Amino acid sequence: MKRKWLLSLLIALPLMLGALIPGKTVAAAQKTYTIGTDVTFAPFEFANQDNKYVGIDLDLIKA
Repeated sequence: MKRKWLLSLLIALPLMLGALIPGKTVAAAQKTYTIGTDVTFAPFEFANQDNKYVGIDLDLIKA
């Protein structure tokens, strides 16, 4: 009986300690991309009244 209890403890302890170790953050894995475009082809990409770039291509890039 004592042997089963000790074996259970030896199995459970590393599992509990593994849950406490912090994992890698997702933000560190994200990359930054620089994309160039020609905003003269409406409706694919164009500058709106607020001079912000909008259009189908830019929506696809953001998705």
